[in-house]
Amino acid sequence: MKNYRLYGSRPYKVAVIHGGPGGAGGMAKVASYLSKIGGVIEPLQTALSIKGQSLELQKTLLDHADLPLILIGYSWGALLSLVVTAENPKLVQKLVLIGCPPLEDGYEKAIMEARMRRLSLEEREKFSECIARFETAKGERKHTLFKEIKSWIDRAEGKGRIIEPDDSDEDLQPDIFESILPEVRRFRKEGYFINCAKQISCPVVFFHGELDPHPLEAVKSAASIINDSRVEVLKNCGHTPWIEKDVKEVFYKKLCEEMRRVT
Repeated sequence: MKNYRLYGSRPYKVAVIHGGPGGAGGMAKVASYLSKIGGVIEPLQTALSIKGQSLELQKTLLDHADLPLILIGYSWGALLSLVVTAENPKLVQKLVLIGCPPLEDGYEKAIMEARMRRLSLEEREKFSECIARFETAKGERKHTLFKEIKSWIDRAEGKGRIIEPDDSDEDLQPDIFESILPEVRRFRKEGYFINCAKQISCPVVFFHGELDPHPLEAVKSAASIINDSRVEVLKNCGHTPWIEKDVKEVFYKKLCEEMRRVT
């Protein structure tokens, strides 16, 4: 199976890494927009482990991108991009991390509580019921519930400012999510992501919404570990800036500026 898509034409100096885990295609809109400036590759992760996804991503970039490149990771893709850059620094000349989750343990409960506070009591009950059903579902029903959970999370993390559902190009894969999430938790406890951050030598830019349930303090903590890094706080923004009406154009402008500074 072809696990990447190309936008524009060579050189493919930018790669966008989707979230999830299991959210293949979730950055198609970003890839399409950025292709106005230059060639973009959109890898689609299929492996069932962090190590597997790291190796898969590295191979895709080595085989099809023009190196070194700008690696743009969103949400889970930000963590994966951090891992890949630490493991193979020659691939990346600049790292852009959007809505980066915490590198350390201890934030997961607070993130879910922040999401729940942004929903009405009735919505919270429906969201919780959906999560409970997902845990025991199988087959197509599991896929349907995973998509429904994604829509609830989008609603909570965007705080009502979503322009349109961002699932038109997204192939949600619950098996990947269920396989990798426990690893993410373990790696946080073991300090794996922190150690990766300490190995980064290229410039790093964090884009983070001031209203993102993923705490800004955790992003600033991650940035403090990396020598050449800065944090761009997006005002009145949740977790997914390119689908939020108050910040979409500002976000794209800033992202294109980061591309132009390199290309």
